[in-house]
Amino acid sequence: MTTESTEPLIRAAQLGDAGACAKVDALASAGEIPWELQRRTGIGGSDWAVALGLSPYSSPVELQQRLLGHLPPIAENDAMRWGNIHEASIARWYAERHGVDLEPVPRSMRSDERCWHMYSPDRVVVRDPDLPALGDNIERIVEIKSHSGRMRGKYGDDDTDSVPYPYLVQVVCYQAGLQVQLADVAVLFDTSDYREFRIERDIGLESEIVDRLAQWWQRHIVEQLPVDPDGSDSYGRWLRHRYPATTGQIVAPSQRVLEWASTLRQVEQYRRQLDSARELLIQHIAAELGDDAGFDLGDGCRITFRHDKRGRVNHSAVAEELAVRLGMGPRQLKALQDQHLGKPPRRWLSPRRWSTEPLPVVDLDPVSLLVAAYTDSTGEQDDGKRHD
Repeated sequence: MTTESTEPLIRAAQLGDAGACAKVDALASAGEIPWELQRRTGIGGSDWAVALGLSPYSSPVELQQRLLGHLPPIAENDAMRWGNIHEASIARWYAERHGVDLEPVPRSMRSDERCWHMYSPDRVVVRDPDLPALGDNIERIVEIKSHSGRMRGKYGDDDTDSVPYPYLVQVVCYQAGLQVQLADVAVLFDTSDYREFRIERDIGLESEIVDRLAQWWQRHIVEQLPVDPDGSDSYGRWLRHRYPATTGQIVAPSQRVLEWASTLRQVEQYRRQLDSARELLIQHIAAELGDDAGFDLGDGCRITFRHDKRGRVNHSAVAEELAVRLGMGPRQLKALQDQHLGKPPRRWLSPRRWSTEPLPVVDLDPVSLLVAAYTDSTGEQDDGKRHD
């Protein structure tokens, strides 16, 4: 089946048609459609944190555009590849350490209550290895992670539930789907530092997350309403893609824009003050450092002041030298450069001098400014290894 021929089926599944969801799952299991198409009919565990704005790797607007088919699936990178390679050995270590039978689950399962809720944990501990890894035969979930040592500080003490929020939300997804009370997160740092964390099911937290994701799916996938700005680079890229050109007209602002402009003016005032304070502190530290390369602050933290090993290419100088070697004059070089001159993207310009006219007053507290920036017109704040 081609992607074009499956689009009506994918859309029906997104709208909550249980029959369409079942057909998509059957086609994906049979290998008749790519699993990437199946992923577009729900939100899997690794994407729950993305929809909530908690993921450092993606953003809600990117997730919406991928689910609606406007962006391609995320390509597997080296980190994902190595994560999959390490997964089997970490699972084997866990099983030997606890003396249990670990079983994989199907690539993607779907909730009977919520068509958009998809899940596929790395492994589950089964009570009877001769029975399928389903229902009451599942004793606990085991989610497997492998990281560099830099991630160690984002976890808490062993045998606690202190894991990064994206992974906590991922486990909540699996517990809600499989109705399992316990989950272990097995983590390997730097190929030899193994840790485990235990997460018990929290029905209150689970219900709140499920409700918020159901609302997100309804608004941004079913109704296809735009995702609210979240301050991420990806949202900025999406805006430039969505509105690549302008009409050239300068228009009158709404009251909401005036309020945002007032907040922006105060934020930029704080930014100038913070930039000045930052530069002053850097100069003090650099003067104390002298000819040395940096200071060791302890706990693996360093401040350094040294040359960039990579350096920078002076492209103008390269072009001019090549022109001389090829016997090109300045005009010929300029004409060649003009042939390869791309249209620059839209860029933001704030007023060099803000108007002296008073704008709506906004609390000058920096925290309040951030809250105001993330609050939409309804007064509600935005929330902000690859598998389901």
